[in-house]
Amino acid sequence: RELTEVQLQLQLLDEQCADEQMAVQKRFDRIRVPFFERRSKLFYQVPRFWQAALAGHPSGQVHPAELDALSQVTDVTVNENVDNLCSYEVRFTFTASKERLFRERSAMKRVTFQDSLAEAASVQPARLTA
Repeated sequence: RELTEVQLQLQLLDEQCADEQMAVQKRFDRIRVPFFERRSKLFYQVPRFWQAALAGHPSGQVHPAELDALSQVTDVTVNENVDNLCSYEVRFTFTASKERLFRERSAMKRVTFQDSLAEAASVQPARLTA
């Protein structure tokens, strides 16, 4: 019985710690926004920055057939910690030029974590232009 009480107290402290850590993380996430925006403007000045960055990533996740589509990416933003379970969103913004490949100006993927540590993803697709 005493062991169960101690274990429960430790669990409550762990939960309190996690809540406070999330609050601090969210505060710093807000502080970082202007720096991310400034960096994004600098990336925009480099032609095909996101194509080179994504295609050159050591994970090798980009197939050669995707390079034309990646040339249309003008910005990538990640919105972390959209809830207290560390869910996040990734948004790709595409060129507005007349030669664009996609109808939409952006596509977003949201990954939502649930209490059971299960993961659900929703995707706002980008359709190719005719």
